[in-house]
Amino acid sequence: MTRRSDGRWQASVTINGKRKFFIGKTQAEVRRKMAEYDPEADNIVTFGSVAEEWEREYSANVSHKTMSQYSPALKRILEEYADTPIKDIEPLDILTFLKRLKKDGYSQAYIKAHKAVFSKVFDFEIMRRGSELKVNPAQSVRSPRGSVKKIHSATPEQEDIVSNSLDKPFGLFAFFLLYTGTRSQEALAVRWEDIDFENRKITINKALTFPHNQPVIKDTKTENGNRTVPLLFRLKTVLEAEKRKNGFIFSADGGETPLSQQEYSRRWRQYALATGFRREYFVDNDGNELKTLSELQKTPHKRITEVTLTPHQLRHSFATMCLEADLSPEEAQKLLGHADIRTTVNIYADLRENKQNSAVNKLEKFLEDSEKDGKG
Repeated sequence: MTRRSDGRWQASVTINGKRKFFIGKTQAEVRRKMAEYDPEADNIVTFGSVAEEWEREYSANVSHKTMSQYSPALKRILEEYADTPIKDIEPLDILTFLKRLKKDGYSQAYIKAHKAVFSKVFDFEIMRRGSELKVNPAQSVRSPRGSVKKIHSATPEQEDIVSNSLDKPFGLFAFFLLYTGTRSQEALAVRWEDIDFENRKITINKALTFPHNQPVIKDTKTENGNRTVPLLFRLKTVLEAEKRKNGFIFSADGGETPLSQQEYSRRWRQYALATGFRREYFVDNDGNELKTLSELQKTPHKRITEVTLTPHQLRHSFATMCLEADLSPEEAQKLLGHADIRTTVNIYADLRENKQNSAVNKLEKFLEDSEKDGKG
């Protein structure tokens, strides 16, 4: 039994000259699937069996970055259609699935990725010798327009928590994002040698990617991504107090190598839990929280995760600082490394709208309190 790059376990057996794969989240799940396997049912070609073969072949011929765009979509589709005979899936089924994504607020790009996976898997099956499938049902489906999910800045209260949580695990990372506006992949790739304390500048010219969970340094997303950002006094003071000043700032081995994806995710999760930006708990089928081990052992339950702050929101907080400091969109674009000025302008527009809404709410509250005082 082997562990795949997506974290799931896989085993295979050869039956009548045909290799059969069994995949599960745990080794126990794989063993259960092997025990329950009925060779007679193998005559039915399921979407899941075709998708798994397509994934193996496709991932071997494209970059990790390309495959990472489709893997989450494939996983979500398989949750619903893994055991469905592939010839029974119709255009209406696909459209209904995509419309549900739209209803849940997912972006146009996210919805299109799901349609692309459907289409690629069906094409893969059509090309196989002897396939009963002759027409790709995804071809006639138009992707519904997705929602544009707006990323909001951290609240002033959250920014205060970040500023006062340097003693928490990975606290420096959140603080660094807040006061540089860098993308998380850029921050993870920064070395001490990139910091010019004398001239108060930080050079940003690379980003960290994670093919197969392993850290790989790449160039930044765009030409505009290569930039220098100011070393603000608050961050300068904190960094100067650090004892180690060589290699990667964020590292598990003293700066020698950057963090792996697993280690980065683990550290951010620890930080978010410690600061209250993430909460994990269990509920029963009626949504009642289960707090004791005995309750969990006796009651069917599921894990709930609530996240109130992400690393990218801290980048938007930096954009808010740029706006409040009266930096022009062009100046902010250079600091944030946006390839297109329209991205910066749109963020500024959202921030101004949020400020205006906040001002209206304050005015409404003032008038409401004034009326109460007058009646009193």
